[in-house]
Amino acid sequence: MGKTVNDYLADVCQDPSVPGVYAFRGQGDSSWSLRSGAARRLLGHYGFDDESRVPSFSRIYLEYHQNVLIDPARTRGFGLDNGRTLADLEILAKLQHFGAATGLLDFTYSPLIALWFACQNKECDGKVFCIDTVDPLAFGRLGYQMVMEEDVSKLLSHDRDDSRGPDGDDFRPWIWEPIATGEAETRVLVQNSLFVIGRPSIAEGAARGVVIGKEDKEQLRRELETTYAIREESLFKDVYGFSSVNQASDPVPTFEHPESYFLSGNRKYQEGYYQEAIENYDQVIRLQPELAEAYNNRGNAKGMLGRYEEAIADFDRALHHSPANANTYINRGNAKGSLGRHDDAISDYDQAIHLDANDIEAYYNRGNSKGALGRFDDALADYDVDISMQLPIMIRPFASSGTMPRLITVVALLRLTYVILQGHDATLRPHWL
Repeated sequence: MGKTVNDYLADVCQDPSVPGVYAFRGQGDSSWSLRSGAARRLLGHYGFDDESRVPSFSRIYLEYHQNVLIDPARTRGFGLDNGRTLADLEILAKLQHFGAATGLLDFTYSPLIALWFACQNKECDGKVFCIDTVDPLAFGRLGYQMVMEEDVSKLLSHDRDDSRGPDGDDFRPWIWEPIATGEAETRVLVQNSLFVIGRPSIAEGAARGVVIGKEDKEQLRRELETTYAIREESLFKDVYGFSSVNQASDPVPTFEHPESYFLSGNRKYQEGYYQEAIENYDQVIRLQPELAEAYNNRGNAKGMLGRYEEAIADFDRALHHSPANANTYINRGNAKGSLGRHDDAISDYDQAIHLDANDIEAYYNRGNSKGALGRFDDALADYDVDISMQLPIMIRPFASSGTMPRLITVVALLRLTYVILQGHDATLRPHWL
């Protein structure tokens, strides 16, 4: 079993006996450093992997913010908020809110929210970083007056030979908690956000990182969503966030309609998430209690979890609403056979064959139960029917290839193997609606 949310919280969070005020950042790829989006954009554009390899990077970094982001944003009227002129850094915060690559790094005071972001991208490990925001040796703090009065180039500067830094500035990263106003207010409050100005990166020693294994990401995301109510729609409650999770490439969330829950349950079943499938079928039955297919599929999911008595109860309900469904008789027979009740299972398979004499699985599974009871001749007869039904499909590609005699010999050998092996540890074939 993989790690749970609590397991990771124990790794991520500091010992409560150690004083500090901690903030967290989750990144979907553990190989990424704590580098701002602006730095990543520029390095990618110029074909470098580290700013230290570009002698003029400090100047380019500052010019990028002024000439690509701030000045054009003001020209387009984005520098006002309810009639108030925004400071340069406030403009960058606004642009960051809408997805621009700026020199700001988003952090949160919630380790759960950081863990959610670290669980993006299932193809690689993620990482949660933890910083002590009140460590005076690692970070400086930006107050409102400095944000409003300082030239933004002095706040973003990272070149230690640059004489433009504020008096006493030793070029530590800045911690900034902006006043939540305007379009960003909802997201800042919901995500318990703050910014770190990395200038442009945060030194490895200033942050502690915990790797989130890619094999745990899907389970952690589900736990965060179901237990802690941390999901995309709750983290991005503004119009931009709402629209961003409803693009053509995004999965459709389950909505309050039986067909939506039913299709979601089927998908979870196919993916092997049987408990989640059951929860979706529960909602179908709540909304449409007479739907036989919901009971049938929920019974199959319970059977996959070894909850055979519950599965039989669901198949009973399905047959109450749809008494002529051969598939459900097969599934109930499978559950009874799994409990060792092979005589009862055979009765269900008999009924399924009575309703649909061409159902291959009914013969195959009935043969399994007969074999388990030591009735090998009867089992063989059922396997013969099963083979005779499948044979035309199996041999069609070989019909004109000259390999028919060899194929018939192989089928005969398989038939003998059935006699020896079937009925002891045979795999039942369920019917899923």
